[in-house]
Amino acid sequence: MPNNSICSEHHWLAAIQQAFLSSPQLLLGGIKRRVGFFRLHSLALLLPVAAAAQTDAPPPVSPIASPTASPATLPDTIRPFILRAVVIDRRNVFDTSGRDFPLVTGLLNSLHVVTKEQVIRHEVYLRPGDTVTQKKVDEIERNLRAIGIFQNVILQPVLADSAAPTATSTKSLPYGDLSIITRDGWSTQLGFSASTGGNAQQYSLSLNEVNLAGLSYQASVGGDYSSVNDRGWGINGTLADPNIFGSHIQASGKFSLSKLDNVGVLSVGRPYFSDYSPWGFGTSISYLDGINYLYSHSPTVRATGIPIRTLDAGGWYGGSRGGDRDLFRWAISLAYDRTLRDSLQELRPAFENSVRAFAGIASLRRQFVRMDDVQYHGQVLAPVGAMGGAYIGKISPHNGGLDNILYVGGEVRQAGGNRHVYGFAALQAGTGFVQKETRFTLQRAVASGVWCVGPGAFTGRFEQSTVWRWPRYIATTLDNLSGLRGYQVYGLVGDNRLLFNLEYSVLPDWQFLFFKIGAAAFFDIGAIWNQSEKLSSTRFHSSAGLGVRITNLRVALGRGVIRIDFPYNFDHKKFTQVVFSTETPFDAFGVLDTPAPGAFLP
Repeated sequence: MPNNSICSEHHWLAAIQQAFLSSPQLLLGGIKRRVGFFRLHSLALLLPVAAAAQTDAPPPVSPIASPTASPATLPDTIRPFILRAVVIDRRNVFDTSGRDFPLVTGLLNSLHVVTKEQVIRHEVYLRPGDTVTQKKVDEIERNLRAIGIFQNVILQPVLADSAAPTATSTKSLPYGDLSIITRDGWSTQLGFSASTGGNAQQYSLSLNEVNLAGLSYQASVGGDYSSVNDRGWGINGTLADPNIFGSHIQASGKFSLSKLDNVGVLSVGRPYFSDYSPWGFGTSISYLDGINYLYSHSPTVRATGIPIRTLDAGGWYGGSRGGDRDLFRWAISLAYDRTLRDSLQELRPAFENSVRAFAGIASLRRQFVRMDDVQYHGQVLAPVGAMGGAYIGKISPHNGGLDNILYVGGEVRQAGGNRHVYGFAALQAGTGFVQKETRFTLQRAVASGVWCVGPGAFTGRFEQSTVWRWPRYIATTLDNLSGLRGYQVYGLVGDNRLLFNLEYSVLPDWQFLFFKIGAAAFFDIGAIWNQSEKLSSTRFHSSAGLGVRITNLRVALGRGVIRIDFPYNFDHKKFTQVVFSTETPFDAFGVLDTPAPGAFLP
């Protein structure tokens, strides 16, 4: 099951322990804070190769002309049809017909290897003779986008005039082809990432190849700098194959080395690449050797560094039934942690030096809605539907571990919307039992949404996390990295957090060369407090400001965004450092998927 939380910021140790039990996007938040710019790039969810077997000869289909329609002009719902063939049109990075600069772009195109057709066909799990529905088309398009190598993806049905009866219905459906048009993004990148603000600077310079030899292999090597805890410079690298020999098994390796810590992660798995996939699994092993910083919860936060060495290993296996409407999924997971620390034994995080065995069941129903004008790269395929899950497990100590509990938890998620309005909400709750007493009780709520109005769109997020009877160390932060722009990194630390973000982004059609420019206005407000304190007596902190958004239109979807924000800190009553980042401030769409079973962590 591909993810383990509805939030993007977690304790760094929990994030490493959940490597590959969690989705890479959610895993990024926890590890990024700990080891600077050591990033776990998301792997594609790949679909099976279309079989070459042919059914009874269908009637001829009209030839497919090169479609010129943009995704915004395609129909919201296609009529179901019987698949005759998949026709793929692969296009290079630049348009040499006149929209781009023909002389320069022709030379650049000759330096780029166009994505191999087999990479695209691996996404198409439909066989000739299968029934094609809107949900299946949306799912294939979503996964093609998720590979991270295309700047544009268009799927279009081309129907024949005659029909053929289906085995499950007395109604007759037409035959048709499925046309898939892709335009590559520039895959070899001299990457520069930066994040400033909150008295912290993080920079990364790397050489990245996200589509090696046109086969979607991913490799990178680079250096990074972080001023947090005087980490300084480090080096990092990644190597990943998102679909080994078309088996949909993914493998990746990542490392990061600096004067404060050395980290390595190896992952192998086969996630649910489709709602029609009957099974999935994931495994991971990670190692960390370095300095772990603990932060006091006093009004003046102080950091204390202690040597630590951690080995984590884990895995999950699950099954799925359904696909057309409601999904039922089950999963089991096993995780192991062994940590050695030289001092401050009393400030251990939860479940250190433990073995955790969990089982869970979940139900899921989802479709997809297309939204325009909420990002520069065109349409967003946002999930709509609902999910519910329940989990139970046993956490057992070893090697001096402290926690021996029976744990139960559950969660629900709901999402809905149309082309102009979208909303997502989720609730998680779990607790452990030690004899007749509860321990490690956590409740978390998240709500987010998008409202397209005027020349742009409002986006917002609300997040609340509260713990009770939590006897171990927690370092929940409220700062520039967690979403309160203009506040010092690790300047506010506690047990519980409440945070609200609101932003209005204007997306005018301003373009210079291959860059599109927009603007934003934002307001952030939040609070942090400890278990012994009441929310009613907690001080709220807020900021507001304006920003600029710059997007490179010739790289893959979701890449190449530069965000520059100018926050006004209402506590200090002044504009603080400029926030310069290559990541969005928050996710307005949420995650509608089934999680790997496990304990909920702050």
